[in-house]
Amino acid sequence: MLYNAMRFSTKQITGIAVAIMLLTMAPLFSARAQQPANSVHKRLLAYYRNQDQTNNPAYTAKEIPFEKLTHLIHVAITVDPSGNGEIKVSSYSIDRKLISKAHAAKVRVLVCVQGPADAFSKVAANSEARIHFAESLKSFILKYQYDGVDIDWEVPQDQSDVSNDVLLMQAIREALPAPQYLVSMATSSTPGHWGEYDFIHLTPIVDFYNIMTFDFHGHTSDHSGHNSPLFSEDSDLGHHNSIDDSVSLYLNQFNVPPEKINVGMAFFGYEFPVGQLYTPCNCKGLIVSRQYGLYIKPRIGFGGWTQYLDPIAMTPYLVHSTQPFGFITYDDPASIARKTAYALAVRNLGGVFMWELSQDFDGKKQDLLDSMHKTFESVEKQAR
Repeated sequence: MLYNAMRFSTKQITGIAVAIMLLTMAPLFSARAQQPANSVHKRLLAYYRNQDQTNNPAYTAKEIPFEKLTHLIHVAITVDPSGNGEIKVSSYSIDRKLISKAHAAKVRVLVCVQGPADAFSKVAANSEARIHFAESLKSFILKYQYDGVDIDWEVPQDQSDVSNDVLLMQAIREALPAPQYLVSMATSSTPGHWGEYDFIHLTPIVDFYNIMTFDFHGHTSDHSGHNSPLFSEDSDLGHHNSIDDSVSLYLNQFNVPPEKINVGMAFFGYEFPVGQLYTPCNCKGLIVSRQYGLYIKPRIGFGGWTQYLDPIAMTPYLVHSTQPFGFITYDDPASIARKTAYALAVRNLGGVFMWELSQDFDGKKQDLLDSMHKTFESVEKQAR
């Protein structure tokens, strides 16, 4: 497929891997040996769900370390399934402390709109619904002092969706003009394979894309594999893609400017009922999503779980090689640092984000966010 065409060779991966390892060391003395990073406007963006307030332990605006972020996307709104352009607001969504704390830290906050793909498709296909949707978003944003909107349509499918998606985003941009307001989209890691977009016409409208570079293996997989590999490898049974493949696709095939790309990282993993990497399994209904902070981290090196590092994917994983067999794909602070350095310094992209902010919180610390922020700050400092 076309989205595989820009993969790095094994030799190139080795070279980049070495560069990334150097980049994640302090000081970042080799950063300028790679493609120079822009000195301003890099983004460290977090998705934060309204449901996080009901976590145990609870994760609220009080726990968010705003000083480690540049942007926050609050997952708080859904599109009405009727497709008439109405929006639905969760009872947990309204949190004025979130906005006030973020703005005090100079963090811009966007509200995220989720919902069924067919509901977005209905709204996008109807001119009156598009306008009503855009105006409803504007009213909500003005009332609660948000700085913009993120559209999480997973995903536009056929040619009518592709064309109407542009019309929908244009209606939103007209209601929320730049540069006062930000407009972003959560987009597929593999357009053309999962989802379709008209990037030529979307790119002038949106401020940035948040590419969902995770779930390469997950709930629907028929074999164990990495959730969010940095590089893909031939030994993967399904020859699934990677962060590197997605970035190459956006830059080289769709010609998206690097400054408009945010690479996604997973603060969660998946547990498979098998005892090795790339093991076939009849896994449907048995693969479980796991948070890093409360579930995965306590198992690293404990309870019969052994940690490994895949030297190609540059991603860790855990194996429980005795009954009950288990395989957990996840990211740790070192792999998050490598991916952040890769995105910002090696590829010179506009930013990084995580799904989802609370998932590495263990009640006291956020190891993955700390690693992401430390690398982000180091790359920014070196680029000045």
